[in-house]
Amino acid sequence: MPTVQGIWTAPEGSAPMEAREQVRAVADGGLRGDRYCH
Repeated sequence: MPTVQGIWTAPEGSAPMEAREQVRAVADGGLRGDRYCH
């Protein structure tokens, strides 16, 4: 069974990735706080 090993996000394209303990998923938007979330 697949498991999530880690979640990493970056607030901007030039920002370093940051490990997250938890995130909020936005329907049809992405992960809140990530550069790709809209």
